[in-house]
Amino acid sequence: MLRDPNLNELEVHVTRKSNKLYFDKGWSELKHIYDLSFGAWVTFGFVNPKFLTIRIITRWGVEVKYPIHSPPLKRLLDRTDLDNSPSPHLLRPSLNICVPSGSFVRTFVKKITPTDIHYGILVLPWRGFGEFAFAFGYSDLVLVDCLGEHYPCKLTIGVDAEGEYACKVSGGWIDLCTVHGVVEGTRVGFCVTQPARDYVIYVTAYPEMGIRATLSYPLNDGSQTPLYVSHHYFLP
Repeated sequence: MLRDPNLNELEVHVTRKSNKLYFDKGWSELKHIYDLSFGAWVTFGFVNPKFLTIRIITRWGVEVKYPIHSPPLKRLLDRTDLDNSPSPHLLRPSLNICVPSGSFVRTFVKKITPTDIHYGILVLPWRGFGEFAFAFGYSDLVLVDCLGEHYPCKLTIGVDAEGEYACKVSGGWIDLCTVHGVVEGTRVGFCVTQPARDYVIYVTAYPEMGIRATLSYPLNDGSQTPLYVSHHYFLP
């Protein structure tokens, strides 16, 4: 699923050929939605393997006008002609990406440890994060991923290996790890929208990747002139 800054969504089919990935069915809709008569540059922001954000720059270096619809435009594929479709568990024909109504008041990024995975208990610091987000004690908690999927959990306040107060999250945490491929060493962001007594954490697993691209414009003599160089790093 591709989403533009105005929350319009376009679903495309991905085909793998000779170790390369191609957008095929659904991709041609891009030129109709954004009136791309002369081509354009598309910048992709990786959220997870089934969801990318896009920004579109015309051949003349001007960002396109993204359509405004209420509700936002959603173009989904007709799946009847698609072969080798993923299993129903992994396929989400409509990705209702969760966009919190308010800004995050507290964010913590953690490099996942072996303990977080092997014991199925996520340990987050109380000082600097938990103390601003949760009530001190035991409670139910919900983890929400970037697809808007909910993972019910249990939250307890205890101590970590160093004897410091810590927030221990169990239950749906390990299911989230399985769905998003979170393993030891993965950097995961945890965010809350309320200053205290919040029982929802928004979760994003950050891939360790970056893109450096030099874009060029073809000239009549067969040579090319560079337009600009862009650097996009998705790992905070």
